[in-house]
Amino acid sequence: QVPQVTVQPSSTVQKLGGTVILGCVVEPPWMNTTWRLNGKELNGSDDALGILISRGTLVVTALSNRTVGRYQCVAR
Repeated sequence: QVPQVTVQPSSTVQKLGGTVILGCVVEPPWMNTTWRLNGKELNGSDDALGILISRGTLVVTALSNRTVGRYQCVAR
């Protein structure tokens, strides 16, 4: 079955130090979803970067120069 992204992450503008929350919903729900930052796959939550990933939601707790960029939701 081909995955369908039913909720795309929305474009967000935030100042450094601010929180960013991105959502991605995929059908069927059992599909594996991952996130990329500037084309590089994120390996789940990353405490050093302040990135939390849970059930299709990505949270950047405090935006920094290391976490600014283009985020993509990928379904497999």
